[in-house]
Amino acid sequence: MAGRLITTIAILAFAVLAFFGFGPTEAGPFNSFGICFLGLAVLIWFAWRPMIAGLSQSRTGAIDAFARNILGDGARKSSSGGGSNS
Repeated sequence: MAGRLITTIAILAFAVLAFFGFGPTEAGPFNSFGICFLGLAVLIWFAWRPMIAGLSQSRTGAIDAFARNILGDGARKSSSGGGSNS
């Protein structure tokens, strides 16, 4: 709960700063960066549990299994197509 609150407050601070012109766009109530940060704050506040659940799946080794499948298991394969290295 503390992580969600701290993250949401930080994103809201970015939104307020963007609305006051501390960003790449001009200050104003329809500042695109301010609106994006407000949307991100809403997303973080209301979808915190699914985001954390998705991140916790990566700790179970799903990403490692995916990387091993794509990159191989570490054994070098020769480009000649066969045979041993002896």
